[in-house]
Amino acid sequence: MDNPQVIEPVEIDPPTIKRSPWGTVQNQYSFGPGIEQISTASHGGFKLNAKMNKKIPEIFRRPNGWYEEDCECSIVIHFLPDYFPTNYKVEAEKSLKCWFWKEYEQYFGTVVSMEESFNKKRTILEEANTHNFLVRSACGDWHDNVPKGFVGVTAKKAKTGEEAHFLVPASEYDQREGLMPFVIDTTRHVRTDNMFRTEEVTSCG
Repeated sequence: MDNPQVIEPVEIDPPTIKRSPWGTVQNQYSFGPGIEQISTASHGGFKLNAKMNKKIPEIFRRPNGWYEEDCECSIVIHFLPDYFPTNYKVEAEKSLKCWFWKEYEQYFGTVVSMEESFNKKRTILEEANTHNFLVRSACGDWHDNVPKGFVGVTAKKAKTGEEAHFLVPASEYDQREGLMPFVIDTTRHVRTDNMFRTEEVTSCG
């Protein structure tokens, strides 16, 4: 790297970058030559110039040099580590494994464990259940059409695209692991085609 050094971000006011994929730029900070962090009213991320973007391995590189702040920012920090504080780099390593586990495994020739990557665990579960209904959205019994003690869900089969509504006991639904997809058991969970309305909820068990 040319004159690598850890520097504190410098605010650029007014911003020299006016537009981003997320709208008008409101704030801009420079972490080094060609490494700009921006924010808008709704989102933000990093913008790398062509020289800096070439330092990102192709498998991770975004051709336009934009890296959004939730997940892709870990790519910038991990592969341009000399421009960021140590605590940034530690978190970037974790995030890179979590969200880009396939690319990480291919590039580094290693295996990312499911404990290290929620996204890998979710992908494996989804691939193993393409023929089953997986919950896409849910609402509690505060909904007018959801009986007390149940969760009304909308689920979809990836293999066929079929979508349906079900009632799942809240006690069971609440035991799901974080944001992992919930797999519907059609032998137990009541299916209703009337947006959760059914008189047969006692058959759930």
